[in-house]
Amino acid sequence: MLNLLPDDRKTLRHIVDVMETVHSGRNEFMAMPGAADTHSDGFEHPALRICDTLAQFEARASAAAKRADAIILHSLASPMVAPVLARSFHTPVLWSVWGADLMNAVPLLQASQFLPRTAALRRDTRAARRADVPQASAATRLTSALIYRSVGPDYRAVAKRLTGRVLATPWVRQIAQEIDYYASVEPVPELARAAPGFAADWTPVFKYYVVEPPKELVSGVDIMIGNRATWSCNHLEALEAVRRSGDIQGRIVLPLNYGDAEYGKMIEHRARALFGNRVLALREWMDFESYSKIVRKCGTLVLNQRRGQALGTSSLALAQGARVFFRSENTHYRFFKGLGAAVFAIDNRADKALLGAPLEAELQAQNRRVIAGNWSRAANLERASSIVDLLDRHSRSRGEFSQHRVV
Repeated sequence: MLNLLPDDRKTLRHIVDVMETVHSGRNEFMAMPGAADTHSDGFEHPALRICDTLAQFEARASAAAKRADAIILHSLASPMVAPVLARSFHTPVLWSVWGADLMNAVPLLQASQFLPRTAALRRDTRAARRADVPQASAATRLTSALIYRSVGPDYRAVAKRLTGRVLATPWVRQIAQEIDYYASVEPVPELARAAPGFAADWTPVFKYYVVEPPKELVSGVDIMIGNRATWSCNHLEALEAVRRSGDIQGRIVLPLNYGDAEYGKMIEHRARALFGNRVLALREWMDFESYSKIVRKCGTLVLNQRRGQALGTSSLALAQGARVFFRSENTHYRFFKGLGAAVFAIDNRADKALLGAPLEAELQAQNRRVIAGNWSRAANLERASSIVDLLDRHSRSRGEFSQHRVV
């Protein structure tokens, strides 16, 4: 089974560990350049190849695809098109879709991620222009802005109003009919509208984090806002919501150690203007254990994204007993609600009144049960195993069909 990985080292070790546990000795892992950057802990595995250039990735991945029984795209980028097209007929393809992945695949949806203040700042700064998705042309960005102004910020409304138009990037359109399955927190009907021919079957999300509820619950009253330095976090509106909520105790914690460094500086500056030296801005890379210790002091987590993002951070916060706020239109809000977790909507007046208030003990226990049942190592292995079984069955059925057709 060929696992094609993006240049994101954060989940590299986990993917190899989980897939080798459930499919031992039958995997190949091919990572795009950047997966072993200066923050890497030097992780190596005999089945893992981290390529030095995109051309090398395309060549090696295409060769590996020809001998693969199945392909899992742990993201979808243009260099992954060649190996998908190089595979044999009976080799199924599964795309693991995340929030940023969807935005990159369908650039016209990007303008819908931002709330008004964030959208205005993004338009007015050089950092905003550099943060645009590289694949989006000037015409595409202009169209995105017009869409935002004409139909509002709900990306689902955008997709519905543009039904029938081609919205996806060229590489997604090129292999839309080649993808057999996609895994995400919930079905994404916009993909079929964005990429003609996309008819992949949905399957539940592939899990990239193991979160075991710790013995110790949150021990502080700090408020964490966002999970990285990206515009989609809508920090400006979140900071203002916290300021208006009244007498907030503890620090304002801002994880800004991933993403756009210049944007991170602007957000830190704004936060300090509002909260002074109570702001703790995380600017340097941290390992998971160090990050967990910071989260453990945060009794409240505010995720103001309009799209799915920060699934690992929110799971960790829930496991540690924090009160977690999403926007009500965020897919992760619906996802955790569906699992039975007690989560809150930052755009709901009654919920917002609870900002900074410790989560009740019975709700902490409820959330810890949800995370233990869905995000433990055992749950990770079960989900990965079900995906492997799905692809194995598909591969065998295609092989049988191919043999029958030849006869």
